[in-house]
Amino acid sequence: MLSGAKRYIAIGFTVMVTGSSSVFGYGMPHVKLGEVCSNAELIVVGRITAVKATDKTLRLTRVLVKGQDLVLATGEKIPQEAKLKQDYVLGAQHATFAVQRVLKGTFPAKELLLELPCLKQGEHGAMTFSMKLERVPRQAPVMLCLCAHKETPGLFTLANAYRSAIAIADVPAVAKLVDDAALPGTPHQQAGALLAASLEEFSKADKFARALSDLINLQGRAASPALQNLLDTSQDAIVRGKVLTALVEIGDYAHLADAVKFLLAEGTTTDAVLGGKRTLMTRMSMVTDTNLIVKLYGPLLRHPDAWVRAEATCAFREIRYRTLVPVFVKGLDDPDRRVRYHSMIALAFALNQFELGWAPDTELFENNEREYLTRWKTWWQTTGQAQFTQPPPAASTATNHP
Repeated sequence: MLSGAKRYIAIGFTVMVTGSSSVFGYGMPHVKLGEVCSNAELIVVGRITAVKATDKTLRLTRVLVKGQDLVLATGEKIPQEAKLKQDYVLGAQHATFAVQRVLKGTFPAKELLLELPCLKQGEHGAMTFSMKLERVPRQAPVMLCLCAHKETPGLFTLANAYRSAIAIADVPAVAKLVDDAALPGTPHQQAGALLAASLEEFSKADKFARALSDLINLQGRAASPALQNLLDTSQDAIVRGKVLTALVEIGDYAHLADAVKFLLAEGTTTDAVLGGKRTLMTRMSMVTDTNLIVKLYGPLLRHPDAWVRAEATCAFREIRYRTLVPVFVKGLDDPDRRVRYHSMIALAFALNQFELGWAPDTELFENNEREYLTRWKTWWQTTGQAQFTQPPPAASTATNHP
């Protein structure tokens, strides 16, 4: 007996190199920004004022352990179950950082010296390993999460190479917060306030997705006011899609009806907007509030995009919504295989029918789709249709007496 079903999952990634100081690789481990802030010894706000290359060599090890990529510093113990080990040679840059504000730790001077990893000339192989080395922007304001250098006193390194450099906007609202000696809250909250003040400016640039992710990572539900403000002011479809997705992600469903309207909106749809709609719908399919799903999601089952139809079906599947059994049966004839599959599994959930042959995983379904669909269609014709399309009872003609 099957307790559920596999789902189709789309994973997108981009590999690119910017200058000589950053590597973006697919498969980057998920590292929460809040954890980075907690582990950092020093969190500062300021600007990089000077950078120079050094002769120092950094050697990083990529280890594949039980199907996961781990990056270990040289000298650390490599787990015995490691399946693959490969070293990558990087260079090091020393950067001067002008400190404008210290959010965590103690650093009385106006400047500090950083050691940042970078690609060594000719070492292109580093593009292939799954570590993202932050590109600290030159002269742009940035928050850095740092730790003291293990070997050189007075030198600092990134606390976590994945998430240690946090871009903030170069706008008056941010500058005012940086200069505010009474900026309230913990370092997490202060960093969140700077990100919230940056959001509108970053919505005009390619830094928006990262800033949005950082903000909700740090603030969670507390990010709602900043997100709602941007939703009220921006007419950009890509921005609105990302903001609506973020609101659903943090569990703020006050704009879920707006999200449905956004998905149903007609007009010219670019690949970027369509991608945003699909991401939003995938996040919406994880909502578990039965009342909201029943009230709002129905029209999405007829959406022109198959991805949206499939994910909407998944949402109804999870709440085991028997009322829509006839709709799920109709979905068995959808032109898209994903919709056909999820409609079949929605039927299995609604009817609690997980016996062998009724709720296969995706692999079994793909290998013998016709058999599974025919079984469900036969059930509908012989049993289900009469059960789920009963005519309403006739009105009573009896006379009621007091």
